[in-house]
Amino acid sequence: MDINITKPLALLKGEPGYVMNLLENMIPLSSLWLNSVQKKILKIKPIPDWLKSSKDPLQLIHYNISGGLKRRLEILSNISGIISELHSMGLTYGDLSDNNIFISSNVKESEVWLIDPDNISFYNNNNKKAVFTPKYGSPEIVQNKSGSSFYSDCYSFAIIAYWILSLNHPFIGDYVVEEGICDWADESEEEDLEEKAYGGLLPWINDSKDDLN
Repeated sequence: MDINITKPLALLKGEPGYVMNLLENMIPLSSLWLNSVQKKILKIKPIPDWLKSSKDPLQLIHYNISGGLKRRLEILSNISGIISELHSMGLTYGDLSDNNIFISSNVKESEVWLIDPDNISFYNNNNKKAVFTPKYGSPEIVQNKSGSSFYSDCYSFAIIAYWILSLNHPFIGDYVVEEGICDWADESEEEDLEEKAYGGLLPWINDSKDDLN
């Protein structure tokens, strides 16, 4: 199977696990979001005057220097190509997330590899169990109503696509953020709102028929 997914080379004897090739010059997709290390580096550099009034200038600067919109679209195209190849063979990936996708460390390149092949399986309509990464799991998986499927892979891909293009999770909107920071809302209530959002129990932020969130 000639596809950009890391494959086990040999199983370990007497221990759970396997050996596989190391990806060189590749970093997790999560690098496209501004992290604390990158933020410290960018804080040293001057912010252009026209950006100072924006809500999060460092995030926008990082968006640009990490490849901008063009590179993100190329990366998403490559991810969708890999998932499409898997689906054409009757396989589901099962746990698509920003840490299971690796991209070129060079911002001028857009190569993509998927890691952690343990969750790949043949699609089974009767399967009710699945592994998922919080924030990326489809509602039916999060709510234990179904196992992984072609649709759940597509859902996770849609979350990733919206998030890296807009810098906002499609279910974390005003309702979740504002209710979570109210004086009367304790930590458990805040966590419940996020869990509901990630579980698909709240409207997505651009829902034309429900402006709750």
